[in-house]
Amino acid sequence: NSNFFGQQAGLSATNANNPCPSLTVNLNALVSSSLPSGATLEWYTNNTHTGVAYSSPATAGAGTYYAYYVLGGTCFSSASTAVTVNITFCCLAGNIAPITH
Repeated sequence: NSNFFGQQAGLSATNANNPCPSLTVNLNALVSSSLPSGATLEWYTNNTHTGVAYSSPATAGAGTYYAYYVLGGTCFSSASTAVTVNITFCCLAGNIAPITH
């Protein structure tokens, strides 16, 4: 089933940059809606929830991700808006501005 309660995960941002000195982003921290009763939150790198769920959403690298609420492992919400993660390599003290990759 591709529509679970007609509710998709709400997000506080659709672009995220790593907070220096970390080189990752916590995708779960971007979810602004409440988890429906009995559901889990899963992230995928596509908007059709094909393949396996992204295994490390608390330490995501650069890429595009979609959040889903999942009930019983098979009933998915519609995809959230895409989240684009950009990783900026942090400068050490005394160096010139960071470089985004």
